[in-house]
Amino acid sequence: MNGLDIRTIFFCALLTGIICTGVIVILWRQNHERFNGIGLLVLGYALQTLGLLLMTLRGALPEWASILMASALIVTGTLFIYKSLERFTALNGMQIHNVILVLFFIGTTVYFTYLKPDLTARIISVSLTMLILWAQCAWLLLVRVTPHQRTWTRAVGLVFSGFCLLTVIRFIKYAVFGGNEYDFFQTRIFDALIIISYLMLFILQTFLLTLVVNKRLLLEVGTTEEKFSRAFYLSPYAAALVSMEEGRITEANKKFLDAIDYKEEEVIGATVMDLHLWERQEDRLAVFHELSEMGGISGREYKFRKKTGEILTGVFSAAVISVEGVKYFLSTIDDVTKTMRIQEDLKKSEKFLQSIIEQSPYPMWIADKGGTLIQINQACLKTFNLVEEEVLGKYNILQDNIVAEQGFMPLVKEVLEKGSTARFDLHYDTSRLKSLQLQKRSILVVDTTIFPVKDQHGNITNAVIQFIDITARRKMEDANKLLHTELQQKVEDRTRALHDTQLALLNLVDDLEQTAKNLADSNNQLSSANKELTAFSYSVSHDLRAPLRSMEGFSQALLEDYSDKLDDHGQDYLKRICNGAKKMNGLISDLLKLARVNQADIILQEVNLSAIAEEIIREKRMNDSGDNRIVTIRDNIIVKGDSNLLKIALTNLLDNAWKFTSLSAQPQIELGVKNEAGQRVFFVRDNGVGFDMEQSGRLFGVFQRMHKDDDFPGTGIGLATVQRIIHRSGGQIWAEAEVGRGATFFFTLPV
Repeated sequence: MNGLDIRTIFFCALLTGIICTGVIVILWRQNHERFNGIGLLVLGYALQTLGLLLMTLRGALPEWASILMASALIVTGTLFIYKSLERFTALNGMQIHNVILVLFFIGTTVYFTYLKPDLTARIISVSLTMLILWAQCAWLLLVRVTPHQRTWTRAVGLVFSGFCLLTVIRFIKYAVFGGNEYDFFQTRIFDALIIISYLMLFILQTFLLTLVVNKRLLLEVGTTEEKFSRAFYLSPYAAALVSMEEGRITEANKKFLDAIDYKEEEVIGATVMDLHLWERQEDRLAVFHELSEMGGISGREYKFRKKTGEILTGVFSAAVISVEGVKYFLSTIDDVTKTMRIQEDLKKSEKFLQSIIEQSPYPMWIADKGGTLIQINQACLKTFNLVEEEVLGKYNILQDNIVAEQGFMPLVKEVLEKGSTARFDLHYDTSRLKSLQLQKRSILVVDTTIFPVKDQHGNITNAVIQFIDITARRKMEDANKLLHTELQQKVEDRTRALHDTQLALLNLVDDLEQTAKNLADSNNQLSSANKELTAFSYSVSHDLRAPLRSMEGFSQALLEDYSDKLDDHGQDYLKRICNGAKKMNGLISDLLKLARVNQADIILQEVNLSAIAEEIIREKRMNDSGDNRIVTIRDNIIVKGDSNLLKIALTNLLDNAWKFTSLSAQPQIELGVKNEAGQRVFFVRDNGVGFDMEQSGRLFGVFQRMHKDDDFPGTGIGLATVQRIIHRSGGQIWAEAEVGRGATFFFTLPV
C-alpha cells in the first residue's frame, strides 16, 4: 500500500470535484427555471471544490488558507448542498443550528491550528461536523420527504448514509486509537482508503443527483401531459389542436365535436377549410396572422358554421404551442349562442319593461331593497316637479317624513321586508320635496300603490311605487260638496222668495191656496233631500216644474180673464209671478242640464269641433236676422270625447260669445287652436264686453254672474256646465279677459 500517495489522491479528488461541479452546472442550466435549489447545489459543489484546491496546495499556501479556509469552505459547501436539497423537495427548515455548528467548527479549527496545534483534534472536529450535516441530508431524503418523493430520493439518501458510516469509522479510529502523525500529506493506508471511499461516494452522489433531477423532470412532464390531456378532453369548452403549418386538426375534444355536429373521424386529419368552420374567411386569416405574430389571442367573438350550416357564436381563444418541435394552435371555443339569445331576450324584456314604466301615464319609480330610488319615469318627475339628478340614488322612501307623518311607514316596511302589497292615499306638500325647481307650495293627493319585485328564488329585490294623481278628483268632490251646499242655500233662498210670492197670490186669489201649500211642502222636502248633487237636481227640476207651470198658467189666465177686476198693483203682481215662474223654469232647466252632465256616461270617440261650431253658428244666424258678427272657425279641429257633451259645452261658450258681443260695433267671434308647451290648447275668443279678471275666481261657480241680469240675462250655470264637461273629458279650462275688450276661454282636450 506504499504506492498510495495522499497528495496524489487529493489531486485526483480535486479533478473529480471540478468535473462533478461542471456536471452540476450543466444540470443547473437545464433545470434552474423549473426546479428550486439547484443554484445552491452548484454553489455547494463549487465551495467544496475550492476547499479541495486550497487543501491540495497545503505547503505552498499559508496555514490560514490551506487549513482554516479550506476546511471552512468544504463544511460550508456541504451545508449549501443540504439547503439545496431542502428547497428541491420543498421542505425548507430553519438553519440557525447549522450556522452555529459551522461557526463552532471554524472556532475549534482555529484553536487546534494556532493555539494548540493538533491534527488529530482537527480531524475529529471536521468528522463530527460533516457527520451531523450528512446525517441531516440522509434524514431529509429518507424520512422527511413524502412517500411519492422517496421513490426518487432514496438512492441519494443511502449515499449520504454511506458518508455517515465512513465518517463514524474515521471518528472512532482517531478518537479511540489516535494518531501520531503531524504531516497531513504523510501517506497513511487508513486515511488513503477513507479518502478514496469518500471520492467514490462523491462521484456516486453526483451521478444520482443528476438521475434524481431527470427522474423528477420525467415524472412532472408525465404529470403535465396527463393534466393537459385531462384538461383538454374534459374542458367545458370546445377545444382543438391544429397544426400551424398545414392547418389540420390533430386533436379535438367531445365538446368541439358536439359544438360543430361532426363525428371524430370526420374531424381528425381534416383542415378547417375542409370543414368550412369559419363563417368569414377574413376572420380566419386575421386570426392566423395575429397568432403567427403575437403567439396568442383571447376572448374574441367570432361566428362559426356547423355541419348542418347553422351558425353559432363563440368566444374564441388560442395560443401557439410546440410539441416535439412542431408548432400547433391550441384553440378553444365557448359556444355563447344560447347565452347571447338569452341576453338579447333579457335586454328586450328589460327594455320593454323600462319602456312600459317610462311611457306609463302614471307616475312610477323603482326602489332597491333598501328603499333607495334607482329609476323614475318622466310622468313622476313632471307630477312632483322634480329633477332626476337630485333624487336618483339619493331619495329613500324609508326616510320620507311625509310618509311617516301620515302613518304609512309600517305599510312600506312590510312591502320591503315581507313582500306584501300596500295601497293608500298620500297627501304631498310639494314645498317639502327637495327640488330646486319648486318655487311655490302645492298640495298633491296621490293614490299610492307599492308592490314588491322578487327574483326566481322568491327573494325581494326591488319595489315598484305607482302614483295616481287624484288631486283634481278630490278638488271636484270638494267642489261638488260646496256646490251642493250652495244649491241648497240658493233653493232655500229662492223658495223663500217664491213662498212670499205665493202668499201675495193667496191674498189675491183664494183658489191658489192649495197650490201654494203644495209648493211650500215641496220646498220643505227639497231643503232636507239627499245631499247627492245629481239626485237632488233631478228632484228639484221635476218637483218644481209642475207648480211653476200652474202658477204661470193661472197667472196668465187671471190677466186675460180678470184683468178688468184687478187694479194696476194686482196686474203688476201677476206679471211678476209670470216672470218669476219663467225665470225659475229656465233655472231649473239649466240645473237639469248640469245634473245630466254629471250623470251622463262618456262615450269616447273622435269629435270634429269645427263641424259642431259651424252647426251652432248656423242656427244662431237663422234666429238672428240682423246679425253682423264675423265668425272664424279653424278647420278640422279633431279631439277625443263625448260628442253630445262637447256640443253642450261648445254651445254654451258660443252662446256667451254671441250674447256679449251684441253691443260691439264690429262683433267678432273665433274658434281656434294653438300649441303651448307641447300641448294643443283650444280657445273661443270674442271682442265683447269682457269682464274684470279680479272676479275670475268665481267665473265657473254655479249661479255666479259677472254682469247684471238686466244687461245680459242668464242663469249663471252655463260656464259651470262647461267646466264639468271639460273636466270629465280629461281637460282643463280657464279664461282671460279685459273689460271692454272681450274675453277668451281656453280649454284642453285629449287628441
